[in-house]
Parts: sequence; C-alpha cells; structure tokens
Amino acid sequence: MKLINKETMGFVLRASGGFARTCSAKLMPKQQDLWRHFFGANPSDMVIAKSDIQPSKFPALLPNLFMLGCIHNDQGQVVDLVVRLLGTKFVSLYGEFTGIKMLSDSKGCDFFSQNNLDKATVLRVVNKISDKRLPYFYRVRRENDTIQFETRTFILPVALGKGADVSFVFGCTDILRQTN
Repeated sequence: MKLINKETMGFVLRASGGFARTCSAKLMPKQQDLWRHFFGANPSDMVIAKSDIQPSKFPALLPNLFMLGCIHNDQGQVVDLVVRLLGTKFVSLYGEFTGIKMLSDSKGCDFFSQNNLDKATVLRVVNKISDKRLPYFYRVRRENDTIQFETRTFILPVALGKGADVSFVFGCTDILRQTN
C-alpha cells in the first residue's frame, strides 16, 4: 500500500491505497456487503458488468455510491471521467455533478481544487484500475486541531459485458467526520 503524508490547506493528509482481490477488513460493514454481493467469497473475474449494478438494491449505501464513465483516447488510456451516478451525500457536500466531465469541465476542476486532489494521480489510479482489471481501495484522513475527517473508498472496474474493456468505475465512499 502506498502511503501519503503531507500538510495541505491547514490539514495533515494521510492516505493509503492499493489493489486487492479480496474484501478488505478496512472497509465499513455496509461496504463489505456490497463487495460480497458482486464477488462472493471467491471471485474469478474482478470486473463487474454494468448490467449487474442496481443501486436500489443497496438503499443504505445509495448516498455513498458513485459511477464515473471513462473517456479513452486512441491509445486506450483514460483521459477524462464523466459523472454518471452521484449519491446524495456527495451532492450535499459538493453540489450536483451528474453529466460533468471531472477533468475538463470547470465545475469538475473546481471539485479537484477544493479537495486538493491531483488530477494526474486520479487519472493514474483509474488507468491502473482499467489496465489491471482489479478493484482499488483507499483511505484518506485529514486532521487539524479541531477536525478529523476520514474517508474509506473502494472503486470497482465495470465493463459493458463479459471480457469487454473497462468503461466505467463504480465505487462506494464512507465519509466519517469527527470533531475533536
């Protein structure tokens, strides 16, 4: 797992992440339920079919779900992400982004700058998810003297059919906020 530890916008940012073939114990219980729904105990294919995604089957997780469409260049690399599904927890925090290109539209760019996210890192992770065809887990913790803020996220590769290229990423973020 890669570990990032830096000071940013008055917060100490600690992040770690990596690829996995099994359900991470670091996921929240509801996230683990979603993982088991898609992969069971012994997954053979770590890419889920878009037709298998039915967010309404997970009402407790709906606010935390997201799906991004991948825009590829001629070489097959992801160069932008279009928001296709955005849970209400994200909408309440950041506003409505459905249909927005995250890396090229000004609203998407504002999201990245507000959250001190690096577009190149996001693209690198999504391209690795697409290339490796494996889920990605990460945890981010930001803290200062008054606030501790932590998110736990997993992102799954999604294809339009069995064996097809990854054309979406689907994820679930649990946002934990604790004030000292």
